[in-house]
Amino acid sequence: MDLYQFLHFAHVLCVIYWVGTSIGVVGLTIAQKNSDYSYDQRRMLIRLSIDIDIAPRIAMVIITPIGLHLASMSGLLEIPTYVLVLVWLMAFIWLGGEYITHGREHEPFAVKFYITIGVIMAIACLSLMGFGIYALINGWPFLQAWLALKALLLGLVFLVSISMARYYAPLVNVVERLRTEGSTDEIENSICFYINRGLAGSFTLIFLWAAIVYLAINKPF
Repeated sequence: MDLYQFLHFAHVLCVIYWVGTSIGVVGLTIAQKNSDYSYDQRRMLIRLSIDIDIAPRIAMVIITPIGLHLASMSGLLEIPTYVLVLVWLMAFIWLGGEYITHGREHEPFAVKFYITIGVIMAIACLSLMGFGIYALINGWPFLQAWLALKALLLGLVFLVSISMARYYAPLVNVVERLRTEGSTDEIENSICFYINRGLAGSFTLIFLWAAIVYLAINKPF
C-alpha cells in the first residue's frame, strides 16, 4: 500500500466513522426526550453521546487535510506544499485540543481550547466554501467542477456542525434543572425543543454527506 492508497483508505474511513457514529449519537439524543427517564439516566445518555461523538469529531479534524492531499496527488488541485503543511499543522492543533478538552467541557481552562478550535473550524468552513464557489466559477484551484462542489458541500458540513454545537449547548443546563426541580411540562418542552432543533442539523448533515459521497463516486461533471 503506497501513500496515496493509504490516504484514500483513511479518507473513506473518515466518512464511515463520521456518519456512522453520528447516527448513534442521534439515537442517544432522541432517547433523552423520553420523560419516563430519570435525571441520572439522561445524564448517562448525554455522557455516552459525548463519548461516542469523539469518533466523528476526529474524522472531522483529519478529513480535510487528507482530502486536500489526495486531490493534490491526483492532479485535481493546485495547492502549494507550504499550504498543505499549514493545513496539517492546524489539524494537529485541532486534534490536540479535542483530546485535551474531551470530558472536561465545564472546566475553565477548556474555554481557551474551545475558542482555538472554533477559530480553526471557522477558517476551514469559510475556506472550503469560498474556494469551492470560486472554483465553480473560475475552474481554480479545484480543477474539476464536481470536486469544487464537493468542497463547497464539505464547507456547509462544517457550518452545520458549528451551528449544532450552538443549538445543543443549552440542553445540558436544562437537564440539570431536572435534578433540582424534577420533571415539569416546561422543562420537558424545553428539552424537546433543543433536541428537535439540533436534530434538524443532524439530518441536514446526513443529506449533505449523501450528496458528497455521490459526487465522489460518480464524478458527474
